[in-house]
Amino acid sequence: QQWVTSRAFTAGGTINLGANTLSFNTAGASVQTLSGVISGTGGLSKTAGTGTLALSNTANTFSGAVSLVGGTTTVTKLATIGNNSSLGTGSGTSSIILNGATLTYTGAGGDTTDRAIDMRAGAAINNNSATGTISFTAANVTQGGTASARTMTLGGTNTGANTFGSILGDSGTGTNIT
Repeated sequence: QQWVTSRAFTAGGTINLGANTLSFNTAGASVQTLSGVISGTGGLSKTAGTGTLALSNTANTFSGAVSLVGGTTTVTKLATIGNNSSLGTGSGTSSIILNGATLTYTGAGGDTTDRAIDMRAGAAINNNSATGTISFTAANVTQGGTASARTMTLGGTNTGANTFGSILGDSGTGTNIT
């Protein structure tokens, strides 16, 4: 099922994906918030739009792929594969696909994730937490899709000792990551 909206909304009930993918197109500058638990073996996809998808539940258990295209997705919890987080538990080698998207952390406790980033186009990771630092420990940033120049931006308002331990490699001929 895909939801397309240009208006703000909040869905607070439990969502069981089964093996399906829940897709959002965040049209306009609105914020769509999912505050209930998302479960199942399916995945989550932010397909397009300049708006914000806010995943505020820290106990999401869905294990499918996470694909974020355009706009911003905010999360309050990151975790290692197999553990509950705003982006689900992941499974095996599941990565977080960033395709021209911004992933923004707003949690309070400080988190570590070993889920790899699959950068398909320019991407940004921000830590806007007042108190918690974040650490990305996956071995590599993969580069799916067509080989092209890409920019990874790390930023945010948090001034703590945030770490990004993944190797940024090129995905083809010439320099593709800046």
